Amino acid sequence: QFVCCRMAGGTTLIGVGSLVSEASARESFTFTNFRIGQIRGWRRAFSQASWVNVANGWGAAESHDVAALAMVPAEPDVVSRVALLDVDADGLTGFYERETGSRIVSTSFRRLNDAGGVEEAGEALDHVRCLRK
Repeated sequence: QFVCCRMAGGTTLIGVGSLVSEASARESFTFTNFRIGQIRGWRRAFSQASWVNVANGWGAAESHDVAALAMVPAEPDVVSRVALLDVDADGLTGFYERETGSRIVSTSFRRLNDAGGVEEAGEALDHVRCLRK
């Protein structure tokens, strides 16, 4: 299903919350080539209730500490800065385990150079809470 996202070395993933921090992402799964890029038509949505956080010990229902962050559809001109991470099959499995409560979709990304030109563009996997209509 995600053949477009597979590269010779693996798959590119999009990080939007704690995965934007390279150190935090390394606590979740193995990856290479950490860099910052952009996606269009998606925005961050905070305070998404997530049973996955409680199940993994990242929150507690008793204290109402169950918030999560995910991407939701936005107007096509909305640009979000994200992390781009390349993973092999093991890293991809770790990503799916970490994002159990999310829908995983293929999303176009681009990375700009210092002059503002496109240095890299492609498809990556992102975790979202809502589907684009």
